[in-house]
Amino acid sequence: MSSRAKIVWGISSTAALVLVGLWAAGILPPAQDGGEATIGAAKRYQATQIAGKDVAVSGTEAQAFMQSETFDRLLKDPAARKALASPEMRALLSSAAVRPALAQAEFAAAVQRIANDAALAAAFADQNFSAAISKANVSAALTDAAMHAALADNAVAAALSQAEARAAFSAAELSAAFSDASLMKAFARPEVQNALSSPQFRDALANPALRAGLADAQLKAAMANADLQAALDRAEVQAALRAPQMQAALADNNVRLALASPALRDVLLRDNLRVAFSDAALQGALAESSLLSALSSASFQQALQSGALAAALKSPALAQALAAPELRYMLASANLRQQLAAAEMHAALSSNAMQAALKHDGFAAALQQPAFAAALTRTN
Repeated sequence: MSSRAKIVWGISSTAALVLVGLWAAGILPPAQDGGEATIGAAKRYQATQIAGKDVAVSGTEAQAFMQSETFDRLLKDPAARKALASPEMRALLSSAAVRPALAQAEFAAAVQRIANDAALAAAFADQNFSAAISKANVSAALTDAAMHAALADNAVAAALSQAEARAAFSAAELSAAFSDASLMKAFARPEVQNALSSPQFRDALANPALRAGLADAQLKAAMANADLQAALDRAEVQAALRAPQMQAALADNNVRLALASPALRDVLLRDNLRVAFSDAALQGALAESSLLSALSSASFQQALQSGALAAALKSPALAQALAAPELRYMLASANLRQQLAAAEMHAALSSNAMQAALKHDGFAAALQQPAFAAALTRTN
């Protein structure tokens, strides 16, 4: 063997011994089988292109989604990428109530319609109103023309501005009085309306013993009204009229005028509408004049007539989604509301890529991963 060959052989042998020692000490990892090591090295030096399989995320469901074709389609969809770049939109789509709802065209259209109207957005962003519409009977009742007519009646609006009126309408023990057709008809009569302004007359309504002692001719004539007498023959009505909430309500001129409203009478005489109207959460929302104005506005009626909002309110699942706190948060902010109202957002939500993602079990989990947001910023 030549001297040069001996030197090379000696160096190679020494290097091999050093490598074996490092491997035994655990400093060097074992070589990967086949070409995996070479492929892994090549991936580390790829250009800035990114696909779901290149992103490391925690959580089995999130990882499965980000390795799926659906995720790759999202990354290749400019509208979807822009929509998902918003942390607030990712939070909204993470909502278990909102995400499946957005897969339905009428819900997405309803959200955009609400976001486009500042007054409607304020109403749906309100916690009391959201609590009310999350109940199927209330949300369905709001689509009824009779309910809208009542809310749009100035006399009813004036009454609802009074705490006494709201307390009376939301009191379950008074429903017997409000659901009595004879009593409601009597309250609409001018002579009874005038008599109700008298404390003596109101006391006599609540106390049979006082009725015979009424000295005023006009009060006696009002008490003799046939409809009123028919109502007072019912024990449940008498009990309701004795209730402090009813006495306090009848003492308010605004409430008396509201009880004479044909629109309110239509609501109170229909079981489903009366129960919805008396809902405590809805009464809390109606106590705010701006919300009452929004719900009684022409724009709300027009939104219902468009069909999408009415369809959403009539569906329990979609009404629950409209009440989701994540949606309330976005509607409460003018800047975020603009995101929801934008045509680009509608395009993103209706795209095939987004619709497929909304139906994927791992989409919500992936949305909460930092790697998901990082992937959106890469060049595709």
